[in-house]
Amino acid sequence: MFAATATAPEETRTLALDRHAPEWLQDATKFKTHAHIFNPVWVIRTLRRYEGPPHRLLDPLYQAVEEAAKEAGSGFGRPRGAGRFELAYLAFVFSRHPDVRPWWQTAGRSIWRSSGFKERPSYALCQRRFAELEHPAVIAAMEQVASTLIQLAVSRAQGDAVQRRSRPAGERRADDADGSRRTAPGRRDTRA
Repeated sequence: MFAATATAPEETRTLALDRHAPEWLQDATKFKTHAHIFNPVWVIRTLRRYEGPPHRLLDPLYQAVEEAAKEAGSGFGRPRGAGRFELAYLAFVFSRHPDVRPWWQTAGRSIWRSSGFKERPSYALCQRRFAELEHPAVIAAMEQVASTLIQLAVSRAQGDAVQRRSRPAGERRADDADGSRRTAPGRRDTRA
């Protein structure tokens, strides 16, 4: 009865997946197999590893945070202490706590140290800085950082797959964060 009255839509919508084919990496979502290393501290340390040249991965995020702080009126007082609240915020997001207070109470020293803090900041300060991170420019910068990190990982994984196929049998190699390679203990091969 109702099927006869339904009409087909005039325009056919294209989905994002139709326009951009997804990247496929084998075992890319098997986080449980590496759960012992995939934790908030690991995420912070990985991001900080690509913080300097040649990647400068976190520069857009740092600039967006500074702009958001000035816009909120909190960038004109005394200089901020050492430590990056945006990195601690990522640890909060990975913790899956619904509120900042329980996370702040249980966040270990390693999270604060890896974020650049000498000691845990007060709850009020943490709450204030996390609220500043909800600025649209900061959100866009976090998405840009995540996208760049994923692209870096994909290119690295594809490059490693090609090199694994072309490497002579029995040769082992470990990649360093600076792009150099170790082919044997203590020897560096800086060719890309």
